[in-house]
Amino acid sequence: FYQKKFFWAHQMNALTYDVSMMISNKENFNDILSLIEKQMSVINPNKKSNYTFGKRRQTPFRQYTMGEMFRGAEYYSRYLWKLDENGKFQPKSNEEYKNANVCKMDRAYTFDLKDKLIDIDFKYDEFKNIELALNEYDKLMSLKNPSIQDINKSSATIKWLFCQETPYERGTDSISNILIKGIYHANNVKISPLKKKCSLDFEAFDTDLDEYIKRFPLFFTQKPEK
Repeated sequence: FYQKKFFWAHQMNALTYDVSMMISNKENFNDILSLIEKQMSVINPNKKSNYTFGKRRQTPFRQYTMGEMFRGAEYYSRYLWKLDENGKFQPKSNEEYKNANVCKMDRAYTFDLKDKLIDIDFKYDEFKNIELALNEYDKLMSLKNPSIQDINKSSATIKWLFCQETPYERGTDSISNILIKGIYHANNVKISPLKKKCSLDFEAFDTDLDEYIKRFPLFFTQKPEK
């Protein structure tokens, strides 16, 4: 088990390096994303889901149901509090990306009223957040010497856009993580591990984009440094 995990981590690091090199060379965003998609389907340790890992979903509707024992359980109470306060809930984008797709959160219907589950819906008329992420990437690449603030802003925006749309059958979080790590490394920014029980995707699901950008450096054990 540990040998497999070590091999997987080594492959992930190698992929991050390849991505950072492509970004350093200012290569096309779609080419970079295609590499990540292809490699992640190969190195994913769960062989049963390889055929969906990194595959862009075709159906416009997807739903994730969560509870106290599900992935993201550390956010369950926070989400439940927001639903108690506001009923149905969805985060807001900003003026720059006002047409972005965003997820919607609501209580799940259950036969047992004691079982409080939460539905996170990803339902849209069309997929467009990857195109918006490309736009943000190109803005960053156009800067001759981007500041740490520029890099944090673009990394947070790209991550948030991916999370809100979940464009893949499986692997959206991993794929977008590789992408933003590559952005940091390509710009000689040192990043530390995330804080304990912090997940960048679950942080995004209930957070407005501007607030997510503001908080993004604080998700790491130490703020990214250039």
